Amino acid sequence: MLSVFADPWEGPVFRVVAKVENAYHPGETTELRINSRTPPIPSADDLMAWVQSRLIQIESHEAHEWFRVDGSIAFDPQDRTR
Repeated sequence: MLSVFADPWEGPVFRVVAKVENAYHPGETTELRINSRTPPIPSADDLMAWVQSRLIQIESHEAHEWFRVDGSIAFDPQDRTR
């Protein structure tokens, strides 16, 4: 589900909610709840371009979690030690 809501402190927020398979526990599902503050967007075309860009970033993050070498996540986006 894609939606936009007005956060009282942050302003407009773009939200993605989706049930997906859990890359860290295959066979289980997890629910993504991703909130993204929206930048100033001057037109509908700019909004569509920004939404597409944000969805590509989210998809890339998820793809990194699934990319494995010898059974281990090769580029873990949650590994903050890199």
